[in-house]
Amino acid sequence: QRQMCIRDRLHKPQLHDILVFERVGAYSVTEGIYLFLSRPLPRIYFWTEGEGLRMVRDGVHTDLLNSEK
Repeated sequence: QRQMCIRDRLHKPQLHDILVFERVGAYSVTEGIYLFLSRPLPRIYFWTEGEGLRMVRDGVHTDLLNSEK
């Protein structure tokens, strides 16, 4: 996996590349449209100098939330 900062140019992005959006706070993921359209929610990672890259939420399949049981 490659890591890219958004300020870098996306040169031939590949599946499973990690895009880094810095200083986005609460606006990193808008989940309403994912839930409405039953699209998978993306994984969310935090990065710090002390811990490096850490996954704080795995991907979520929203079709399971929106379907009848």
